[in-house]
Amino acid sequence: MQMQCPTGVVFRGCSDTVPISFSASAKDTCNPALNVTLSCVPPSGEAPHSSTFYGHPIACAGALKTLERLAAPETRAHVERVGTMFAEGLHAVAAKFSAIGEVRAAGLMAAIELVRDRASREPAPELTAQTVGALMQGGVLAWPGGIHDNVICFTPPLTITEEQVTFAVGAVERALQIS
Repeated sequence: MQMQCPTGVVFRGCSDTVPISFSASAKDTCNPALNVTLSCVPPSGEAPHSSTFYGHPIACAGALKTLERLAAPETRAHVERVGTMFAEGLHAVAAKFSAIGEVRAAGLMAAIELVRDRASREPAPELTAQTVGALMQGGVLAWPGGIHDNVICFTPPLTITEEQVTFAVGAVERALQIS
């Protein structure tokens, strides 16, 4: 019988510069080694201190502030507003360049698929590599993805400003012009 374990890292780097992460799981559905480890946690919930990396107070304070910020209603409204602006900007660029086969966006996470032509949807990994390089030289962090290495992925921070999104969209357009 295969055991199902819903354990997974929920956050990583959620305290800015001090590393912290955590996992969440149902105790009775995970592997026996984890159950033994969990049984050693005192009733207070404090982690056993066998390492300097467990629950450092500075990391915990940073993580709590991050969670407060993420839960704030204005954060969601900002992400929805700026994410829509980002998607609309990428769609406007796609209207100018037939090499963009598709624009994908969810919140602030976005991607553009580069193709040799829209009719065949043949992947254009070389153009993708050139465009990612031009974006990085232009001050925009992006990376190639997709099973054919022809998708440019964007995951800006949730705190990105409208001005920065405008800059990023302009950089995509400039990068495609020179690639």
